[in-house]
Amino acid sequence: MSCDRASSRRRGFLGWLLIVCIAALLAFYAYVAMLVRLPHVDEAYTRTFLTGDFSVYPASDSWKPGDGLDYPVGSYIDFHRGDMRNWLARLDWIHVNKPVVTMRGTSARLFLHVTGETVPATRRHKLTMWFMCHLPTGEAGDLDISVNGRAVAAADCGEGAARIEADLPAGSLGARRYDEIALSRAEGSLIQRIATRLGFRARAVELVGMEVDAE
Repeated sequence: MSCDRASSRRRGFLGWLLIVCIAALLAFYAYVAMLVRLPHVDEAYTRTFLTGDFSVYPASDSWKPGDGLDYPVGSYIDFHRGDMRNWLARLDWIHVNKPVVTMRGTSARLFLHVTGETVPATRRHKLTMWFMCHLPTGEAGDLDISVNGRAVAAADCGEGAARIEADLPAGSLGARRYDEIALSRAEGSLIQRIATRLGFRARAVELVGMEVDAE
């Protein structure tokens, strides 16, 4: 009889322990879901920890006093410098063999936060980007640029150095907390797409520099 009571007590204790563990796990996930949905979870947090867009957390103390993505209009970004790569997204670029920074596939993004202007959302800007290209000539070598989802420029990025300039309408930059500049190139034939997927064409477009000027 005493053994049965002890066994019953053990089963009861293990049962309550299991219930507590399950409740704690559910509470943890509920807490994470609450953090994601609350207003104080900002865009930087979302793009860093949920979508993986940012390679660094812009609002973290390690990037103070300046934001990790702060961009003063008129300054030249030299992507051959290791300390100028805060604008790179996590998975869109390869920069293992420093100082070369190249597109991983057929599209890539940069993010920046325009600073130093009182009304940046009402200003016109000129975007200039420099590349070193190793793509086939013709349609397969076209490189398209869009800003916050709006196509702004296209140029041949076949073989050698390329420079692309785009006049941006008022409100293209500065209207958002973090502006997105997206680059895309033609996927090419089936063989070229397979080669890109395998990484053989990953270093076809090298990012050299970028500058945004106010007009």
